[in-house]
Amino acid sequence: MRRFVLFLFVCAVLLSFSHLAYADEDNIILNGDFEEGLGGEILFWQENVWESSDGQYEITLETEGAKTGDKCIKITSMVPKDVRLMQNVIVEPESLYKISGWIRTENVGNDQKGANLSIWLLMTTSEDIRGTSDWTYVEMYGRTGKDQNNLNFTIGLGGHNSLNSGIAYFDDIKIQKVPAASEGATVINLDTGQTSSGEDTQDGAPLGAGPIIGITTIILLVILLLFLIFKKPGSSDGAAKGKSESIKRLRDDPKEVKQFKIDKKDIVIMAVLTIVYSIIALINLGGTNVPKTFWQPARVGDSFIVEFDREYDLSKIAVYHGVGDLKLQVYYYSMEGEQTPGTTISQTYREVLGWGSFDLQVTTDRLRVIVDGASGGTINEMVFFETGNYETPIQGITIEEERAGGNGRGEIKNLFDEQDIGDYTNTYMTSSYFDEIYHPRTAFEHLNRMNPFETTHPPLGKVLMTLGIMIFGMNPFGWRLMGTLFGIAMIPVMYMFGKKVFKKRIYGFIPAFLITFEFMHFAQTRIGTIDSYPTLFVILAYYFMFDYFMNKSYEVGLRKSLTPLLLSGIFWGIGCATKWTAVYAGGGLALLYFISLLTEYKDYKRALTPKRKKRKPVWVDSFIKKHVIWTCLCCIIFFVVIPVLIYTASYLPIITLPGEQYNLGYVWENTKSMYEYHSTLTATHDFQSPAYTWPLIKKPLIEYRNTNLPKNKTSLMYVLGNPAVFWFGIACVFIAAIIAIKKKDKRFLPIIVAFAFQYLPWFRISRCIFIYHFFTSVPFLILCIVYVLYYVREHLPRDIDKMGGSESFILNVRKVSEALIFHYLLLNVLLFILFYPAISGMVVDSRYLNLVRWLGVR
Repeated sequence: MRRFVLFLFVCAVLLSFSHLAYADEDNIILNGDFEEGLGGEILFWQENVWESSDGQYEITLETEGAKTGDKCIKITSMVPKDVRLMQNVIVEPESLYKISGWIRTENVGNDQKGANLSIWLLMTTSEDIRGTSDWTYVEMYGRTGKDQNNLNFTIGLGGHNSLNSGIAYFDDIKIQKVPAASEGATVINLDTGQTSSGEDTQDGAPLGAGPIIGITTIILLVILLLFLIFKKPGSSDGAAKGKSESIKRLRDDPKEVKQFKIDKKDIVIMAVLTIVYSIIALINLGGTNVPKTFWQPARVGDSFIVEFDREYDLSKIAVYHGVGDLKLQVYYYSMEGEQTPGTTISQTYREVLGWGSFDLQVTTDRLRVIVDGASGGTINEMVFFETGNYETPIQGITIEEERAGGNGRGEIKNLFDEQDIGDYTNTYMTSSYFDEIYHPRTAFEHLNRMNPFETTHPPLGKVLMTLGIMIFGMNPFGWRLMGTLFGIAMIPVMYMFGKKVFKKRIYGFIPAFLITFEFMHFAQTRIGTIDSYPTLFVILAYYFMFDYFMNKSYEVGLRKSLTPLLLSGIFWGIGCATKWTAVYAGGGLALLYFISLLTEYKDYKRALTPKRKKRKPVWVDSFIKKHVIWTCLCCIIFFVVIPVLIYTASYLPIITLPGEQYNLGYVWENTKSMYEYHSTLTATHDFQSPAYTWPLIKKPLIEYRNTNLPKNKTSLMYVLGNPAVFWFGIACVFIAAIIAIKKKDKRFLPIIVAFAFQYLPWFRISRCIFIYHFFTSVPFLILCIVYVLYYVREHLPRDIDKMGGSESFILNVRKVSEALIFHYLLLNVLLFILFYPAISGMVVDSRYLNLVRWLGVR
């Protein structure tokens, strides 16, 4: 039987990966229809322009006139140029591909190469479209080389030594692997002669010896932990005796007791799991080596002069953006002292807390920087690079302050005091990504007594974030640390919740283990946003409400029964003050309280008419006063007064700012503004997804992709669920409900109520929503899984025994159930290892994407 179960497990794993062999190879170009991307962002494509410094070209995403769908690419070249978009594409060696697309043109020159599809460094292109034309289909065929695994594909106007001008539109671009070319078609060689070996792995999180040792240690700890949990205690004196004793334990297993106790072994298991996850979560969480000091101009017109120790051929300026809007004009001086515009440094809410690069291809020994508009922002550092040297900034800089107002923050010299940072690239280790442009910035503003930028969520989440910033500084590690620590804290909390519900150690271990290797938990607690906080507080609120729900207040006493209600109300209030997703829990907590109250009231009514020869219970006389009136009054304090006080107190960093608008009334006004914002939001996003698709992982959300890596490397972060949790979990919700109804098991009610109230409200939300909004539901989805596994291991053998099953069969059922649980947990670990690069930002070979494309990662 053991071998059979192992065989089933291997088959299940092979089947889960069989999608790889049948992955959709219809089009290996990413975003070939240009429908993906936020606003005007052209996702997965990079500009490649010959002589881009003059700015006489434009590449835009058009929302009208597309061939298919809603969007297409428009390339405009005002003067003759070679203007292209490029994408590195993963291909198979010695394979035939069809390259096709649709092109439309306006006033493209007839004497040079027109609009076309091509491979970078190859002279051969598709048919090129010139003049003015309607949508025209073009295609070409090519075969990859023996060792070729990628190619740089381009769409554009013009070509090598063939510059052109005009307007070209592109849509429905495809590269498809085909068995043969169409009759009469020419097949070109797609191998440019460049090898992908020897490329540096940089600009991300490399796989050094440290991470490899850490991952190896984690795997060994996990295997040891699984062995300890599933190891049978003691030894039998014989097969017959072992069987009889096991059957006796199954039949005579005592009823579950209400006592809940964490012993030393529980502490050891929780500690090991917590350490394991801490290692996983803290590796490459973020860097600390970023500019820290900053300058905030006082007003428009503030200026300073940068003098170099000699004349340099400059290539670019790298700027580490702070927070807030800022616009700087940079002028350069000729040898005759003439001042000429050089470049504009623009900083908006999207360019915050990260490196930005601005071309400045001039020869000079002096620059002048003037605040030209939006002077309220901060900037942390400014470095200059000489042509041909993009790693070491120019040294020997002298600063002359021309005009600097006295009401700004910091000094101009702060822009040049951390020139030796050494890493001036914009990666997740050095910069913000996704919604980090909102929350860490606001945390920084709270710390520095500045007007907060992000006010669409209550302040407490950002206030908690400031603790990490105060300890480690305003850097990616600092602003991500607190959320990660809250994610780590979920491990022991889930352990205690599981053991509290099911009373056995293994059922504390399973939910803690599952959330340790859950993808969304990993991704959403490591980004510098506020989702970690309400999730943990919601778990804790239901954790304590479970205590009240499972016990009779008249049995444990009034004071003891009020303690879990108080703690539940406090944690719910803290959750609401971090993000409104916790507010949904209020309905579930109230429902559980009133169900419990109604149940006790029925007990009270029955106790009023005791059966013959039975006395009326002592608690009956004081029940209405103590356990109804007093408890209800206390609940008003616990779940209304205290949460309102916590919510209001969370605004202290704002309402204590100078200004008439910042007073107690601001709390109410901002709350109304938040509701209006979320209820009327009409913005759309290419990665938004309806609530019903979240458990199915139909549309993962990409939060980060490094587009500056070598062509054969990738680094990305997706938000998605572990399919072993999400897919199995949603089935377990219904299975567990059926089991609980059949068994009349009230323990399941708090779990399903919590899941329903955290998940179902999203079905009525009309605004743009994403898969990460499912995060607060995931812990309760996991508890539904544990409930089913608990039934399979504990009750299924007993149910079979009641139906007259043989002792051998009953014991085999128990063994199979334990083997299935063991291998199910192991499957979670294997999937986590497989998807780790896709959710962590680790730099890997681009061919890795072929392994995970079956779950929507591209």
